[in-house]
Amino acid sequence: GDSRLVAGPSGLEGRLQLYHAGAGGEVCDDVCDASRYGPATACQQLGYGGGVFVGSYDAPSSTFLVDDVSCNGTERRIESCSHLPYGMENCFPTEGAGLRCSLYTEGATRLVDGATRNSGRGEVLHNNVWGTVCDDFLTATGTRQTNFLGVVCGQLGYVGLDGRRAPGSALRFDAVPDGTDPIWLDDLSCGGAEANLGLCTNPGWNVHNCSHAEDIGATCTP
Repeated sequence: GDSRLVAGPSGLEGRLQLYHAGAGGEVCDDVCDASRYGPATACQQLGYGGGVFVGSYDAPSSTFLVDDVSCNGTERRIESCSHLPYGMENCFPTEGAGLRCSLYTEGATRLVDGATRNSGRGEVLHNNVWGTVCDDFLTATGTRQTNFLGVVCGQLGYVGLDGRRAPGSALRFDAVPDGTDPIWLDDLSCGGAEANLGLCTNPGWNVHNCSHAEDIGATCTP
């Protein structure tokens, strides 16, 4: 189930392969290249941020390991996405799944220690260090909470076609394991359209009166 990118110009780009039965196997781009959540699932499994599929990576033969890969946004690994049984495929060498991943950058958000990719403790990247977010002023249902979820889930790609957060996204409190990294943000007030959490109104990075027992989490609905 481990994955890798091969035959590309860097570790960020190449033809996607899965490790199965002692060898790396090719992934066909059928369905996969149109899957909304496939690029993020594959790239985050590799430790990167988001990603896109590119169509310039031919496979060495017409033998593929996996075909019809379709992710729903909850999977942590590409092997967990829906696909035909291993070895069942109808692909040609020109259908190798090419992938280009992106690095995490300042202000990036991730959900960690959750059962699924769309759920977990919310963390934000600042000065190349991941840190947590305090739940102050976000525990009460209302506009402030809704806007916070809109920014978090929007950053992670869980948005509807109208650009708003996916319906049903929710905050998680006691169910979120405590973090150990810096508590980067507190007293957040988001308008809902910010590109990242660091742009929401706040007293400043690492300015807080919280403990990790107050780390906030989220579940974003695909």
